[in-house]
Amino acid sequence: MPIRKGKLVPAYVWEKHGARYRHVATGRFVSGGTIRTALEQALRAARADMDATSRLLQSGQINVAAWRESMAAQIKATHLYSAALPRGGWAQLTAADYGRVGRLVREQYRFLDRYARELAAGKAVNLGRARMYTNASRTGYHASERAEMLDQGKRQERNIRTASDSCAGCIAETGRGWVAIGKLRPIGTRTCLTNCLCRIRYR
Repeated sequence: MPIRKGKLVPAYVWEKHGARYRHVATGRFVSGGTIRTALEQALRAARADMDATSRLLQSGQINVAAWRESMAAQIKATHLYSAALPRGGWAQLTAADYGRVGRLVREQYRFLDRYARELAAGKAVNLGRARMYTNASRTGYHASERAEMLDQGKRQERNIRTASDSCAGCIAETGRGWVAIGKLRPIGTRTCLTNCLCRIRYR
C-alpha cells in the first residue's frame, strides 16, 4: 500500500461513508492496522533518507544549510502524507487540514532551526534526534484521523497499545478505556514522545 503524492494508494478507493479504503481488485475493505502499517513503512523510508543526509553532514560532504534544507523538505512531506492518509487522500484535505499541518510543520521547523544552530556551533550530529522530526508526523496523522472520525459522527475514543514496552503515559491512557473524543492525551505528547506506536479506536 504505497504512499506518494498524486496517487496516495493507487490500488484503493476511499469510501467516505465509514471512512475506509477499499481494494479495487477484490472489493475488500482495508483494516486500520494495514493503514497504519503503510504509514510506518513510509516513515521508515523517510528516516533512512534523513539518516543519509545526516551522514553526509557528518562526513563534511554537505554543510549545515544544505542539511537543514533537506531535512525541512522531509518534514513537510511526511506531515502532508500523514495527514492525507486518514482523510482518504490528497483530494479530501480541507483548508482546516492544511492549516493544522502548517502549524505542526512550523513547530518542527523551529526545533530544526535550533538544532541547525547547534550543529553550526560545532555540536556533533545525533541520528536519533534527527529521526524524531520524521516521527513527529505521527502526531499529525492522529490529529487528521480524529478530524475524520468527528466528521463521521464518532464521539468516543480509546487508546490501543501496539508495543509491548509502552511508556507509563500510554499505559495510563489505555487504562482509561472509552472517553469523549479529545480527552485522551494526544499521541506524541506522552513519555515516549514521537516514538509512540499506539493507535486510537473510535466509536
